[in-house]
Amino acid sequence: MMMMTKIRIWRFHRHRISALTYDRNNIGCRHVHHEATQTRRRVVVTGMGAMSPLGNTFVESWNNLLDQKSGVTTLEQALVNHQNLSPEQLDFEWKIAQKLPCQVAAPVQNLPQDPRTARFVQMTLFAGEEAMKQAQLAKIIDDDKYSSTTHRMGVSVGSGMSGVREITQSLSTISANVDNVNIRKLSPHFIPKVLTNSAAGRLSLEFGLKGPNLAPSTACAAGSHAIGDAFRAIQYGTADVMLAGGAEASIEPLGMAGFCRLRALSTGFNNSTEQASRPFDKRRDGFVMGEGAAILVLEELEHAKQRGVPILAEVCGYGISGDAFHITAPDEQGWGAERAMKMALEDATRLHCEHPENVKVGYINAHATSTPKGDEIEAMVIDRVLRSISDAAAHNTTYVSSTKGATGHLLGAAGALEAAFTVQCLVAQTLPPTLNLEDPDEKLDQDQCFEHIQLNSLKGSIEIDAAMSNSFGFGGTNASLLFRRYHN
Repeated sequence: MMMMTKIRIWRFHRHRISALTYDRNNIGCRHVHHEATQTRRRVVVTGMGAMSPLGNTFVESWNNLLDQKSGVTTLEQALVNHQNLSPEQLDFEWKIAQKLPCQVAAPVQNLPQDPRTARFVQMTLFAGEEAMKQAQLAKIIDDDKYSSTTHRMGVSVGSGMSGVREITQSLSTISANVDNVNIRKLSPHFIPKVLTNSAAGRLSLEFGLKGPNLAPSTACAAGSHAIGDAFRAIQYGTADVMLAGGAEASIEPLGMAGFCRLRALSTGFNNSTEQASRPFDKRRDGFVMGEGAAILVLEELEHAKQRGVPILAEVCGYGISGDAFHITAPDEQGWGAERAMKMALEDATRLHCEHPENVKVGYINAHATSTPKGDEIEAMVIDRVLRSISDAAAHNTTYVSSTKGATGHLLGAAGALEAAFTVQCLVAQTLPPTLNLEDPDEKLDQDQCFEHIQLNSLKGSIEIDAAMSNSFGFGGTNASLLFRRYHN
């Protein structure tokens, strides 16, 4: 049972944000006034669906997040949960897995199995169906008079490395005896199961969506990039509706062995699994491998209004950048992450240039994966960004949490699930907790960047107008998404 106490959270002084313009010769942004020309279409969220370690629907995942439940279990239990493995395959995986220094994982439970379909694709289809249902889009797809509009509806689903299991299992199947390799044992479904864009392809097939078909593979930022790219597609008129998000199924021994070799996974909580993922906490020692999928329905504002569906939030900012620093380590000064956050803010002020003071970031869902260096760098970056847009005359609070304390790290699906959580924060005016944050790292206090980090959920006692979600990945890729409450 988690202690119900309040610990530190970033405080920043809000001000009237004029448009932020990035100067390539200066890491900061300068404030300028842009002409009030609105050339980009507004984009809103009308549906969300998810399968996660916290539940097999988005609603269940959100409720369990607020109830401070953990999706983390033992690695052995996570592998057994993958019911489509034969006894021989499970034995093969377990022989490798039991040698790993990390023995914790955060799986999706009770996923119906289809041997022809990759696990990450199955989760995408379930999440997509839930999102479509909430957005009331199934009626349009099934109605003949709307059939001509499906070429204006597309998909964008990111993933990182979900095909590793299929490769290792297929190799062991055809070469059990190296002197007698039999390729006829290889499933004809092998290639579709390992392709990163299979999730996007199957989602478009499932609902007959003939618009843009995108599948970014940008490590842990893939889900956020997928949403951001879908946002752009609608903004610039390429589509009216996009199903966007991410999916990942990387709880398998070879990939986890690779992360262990990088010393990225938690190894100190094998006997207390639910405590293993602890972003910003002094005892954090690495991330917990998770899996899942999340899909958001993004829709052009007028299209959604004509349909008369409830609008959950507006997508108003998208920032992307690269570190060019190291293939697996973040830039130690966090300049790339800072640029992504500031670009998302700039995006929002350009879109709503007539009312820039309304862009007040009340909550940030941090990427914070529970790694010692990564969390520290992000804390420093968030502090710099908030200070750069502050005004000493205002005294409002920005709340920050990392939901990975409960879900583990879903890699390519992380940004999508966390974007959905961020949208729901605006809908419910409720803050999710950072699970296992019991003793904040004193390094994060050096520049007083924390005044309070919200450990508990706050239900109905806050007012958040805008919220941001950060995602950073191997290869030095960064993405920030900015959402706001819908204002007509």
